[in-house]
Amino acid sequence: MVEIAGKRRRCIVMAVTALTLTAAAYSGAPVKLDGGNVQPTDSGTLAAPAEDAESLLGADARVVENTGDLPSPPVDIIEPVDAASAPPSGYGASPSQHPQSTVVAGAFAGSVLNESFDGKTMTGFGTAIIDDDNVYLVSGKGVNGSNAIKVNYRGNSKGSERVIVNYKLPRSLQYTLNFDVNFCAGFDFRKGGKLHGLGSANPVAGGKEVSPPRWSARSMFRRQGGLQSYIYSQNMKGKYGDVVIAKNFRFQPGRYYALTLQVVLNNPVAASNGYMRIFVDGTPVIYHGNIKFRSTESLDSQISTLMFNTFHGGHAADWAPRNANGSYKVDCAYFDNFAVSPLLEVRYALVM
Repeated sequence: MVEIAGKRRRCIVMAVTALTLTAAAYSGAPVKLDGGNVQPTDSGTLAAPAEDAESLLGADARVVENTGDLPSPPVDIIEPVDAASAPPSGYGASPSQHPQSTVVAGAFAGSVLNESFDGKTMTGFGTAIIDDDNVYLVSGKGVNGSNAIKVNYRGNSKGSERVIVNYKLPRSLQYTLNFDVNFCAGFDFRKGGKLHGLGSANPVAGGKEVSPPRWSARSMFRRQGGLQSYIYSQNMKGKYGDVVIAKNFRFQPGRYYALTLQVVLNNPVAASNGYMRIFVDGTPVIYHGNIKFRSTESLDSQISTLMFNTFHGGHAADWAPRNANGSYKVDCAYFDNFAVSPLLEVRYALVM
């Protein structure tokens, strides 16, 4: 296994130069990073890091019950799949204002970002991620034995060390974010923690005050491997956002899951008709609707940030992963195949 250590980014970076990975990365030899020779393959730039001091689901947080009756549109499979692995052909009643989703097997058509970590060059997004001290490029650990990134979750008094990279995207009123995640064997979910999502130009996090153009929509892992949405919006009820918990789903460490997050902003801005949907391996598990993400038509209110956020917490020691003797431990997870598309597509499991 090849690992490439990086340096933690704690400043605003307005442009990112891609790194060149030598052919040794694919032969098992130590990898040398040679900066400055290759331009990023996408147009994104880094946004300012989100706040570290993030409280999770404080006393004011509202949990929105997930009834399991997901008002998601029918899903059309557009690529042949084995019958045993195909997602269901329909997901129940569809509100007329919700466009259809399409199930795909690989990279999205019309994507503004695709990062598989397998090429000789990476996107600016990939480059930014591995610049964090707790993120490594690894060979043979991705989906179907491909490359992936490994994130270390180092337990501490806040939960675990924050891994936060907020990456700029072209503005849009809707986006689909896909990524694959594999929590390492023995992963201690403890009380839960952050997973990735989407946000406005200046996303809200850490219990900070929402303003007309500011919002965020992320996912979270929960205790014992549960999953939930985590949204800051104009019509949230508490200081720390609203959540919808997936019923009858738990991550099992040691295998990959394909996560799809669809975020559609409220339009017009006076309406509360925005929503977030989360699918796992092509199956809908969360619908979080009636959201007023923004209350202004400004460009900064549109979706323009990919929030690569993952850590335990919360903001207290009881969120931290632990060894059997109670000491802080270092957990890990692998991530692969990040894609962002303005189309409402759903990717089913890529593991063959």
